[in-house]
Amino acid sequence: MIKDKLGDYKKIVLRGDIVLTDFLDFEEQKEIYAVKSHDIDLYLDGGYDGAERKRALIGYLDNSKLNYDIVILQSSYDPKFGEISHRNVLGTIMAFGIKRNTFGDIVVENNLITIFASLEISDFLINNLTMISHQRMNFKIIKNFIQTEKKEVIQTINVASMRLDAVVAKAINCGRSEAVDLINSGLVLINHKECLNISHTVKENDLLSIRKFGRVEILEIMGLSKKNRTIVKISVKH
Repeated sequence: MIKDKLGDYKKIVLRGDIVLTDFLDFEEQKEIYAVKSHDIDLYLDGGYDGAERKRALIGYLDNSKLNYDIVILQSSYDPKFGEISHRNVLGTIMAFGIKRNTFGDIVVENNLITIFASLEISDFLINNLTMISHQRMNFKIIKNFIQTEKKEVIQTINVASMRLDAVVAKAINCGRSEAVDLINSGLVLINHKECLNISHTVKENDLLSIRKFGRVEILEIMGLSKKNRTIVKISVKH
């Protein structure tokens, strides 16, 4: 837990050193801000704009000289031999016994796989991540990554309850059974963490990432309709 390390981080900074954390998920990023003060700087970066998992730099910092030691690895694949998903890439990397906090986001789009990795494991991935889903890979380091811009639509939906399956179904305009299948298949993340519980209660400010669709942010729970359904304002990016 990051909160258990905050005291150690402050001690390191107070003796004049800089802390570079591993990649942090959404909840850990919120926790890390407890170490920030008027004289201790904190910066977060995941390797590109819109990154979900990020590393933090903590200390007395010059923001013009920040180095997060993030390496961007990229390989193409041929869809003729089958589509490759985020889950395929993640599973292959984890099978090496690599800790999840040593690499950040995985982006699969336009027949390209991009992995944001810590400098410490980048050579290992280049040399060993040579096969994913029976397709040969050739990961190389690239300097910059620009994700395909996603269109944002603000809309209001009415749901019977704030259960995850109900919200997903309405947000992406699919049947309840299809929403259940997406959740059970691990294709729905809440605040960047996998959730397999279809009855999980979605809350205001939650961010739902739905593979192959996009992101849904719960902007506001506005109240109940005359038919006693919950009115929810959401932002949809896909």
